[in-house]
Amino acid sequence: MDALHHLSEETRIVVSEPLRDLPGAWNEVPESAAGVIRPGRDEMRSFVPIPPA
Repeated sequence: MDALHHLSEETRIVVSEPLRDLPGAWNEVPESAAGVIRPGRDEMRSFVPIPPA
């Protein structure tokens, strides 16, 4: 995990589970939510799938 020390504050890694116990480095995505990742800010939005017509 030494590679994590070389990442910038703006680096984002999307994983299904925490890589290890890193307080403040893991943001859980709640059920029925989606994460929008952009430079400078990240957002959690409600996710409601649209069924096929």
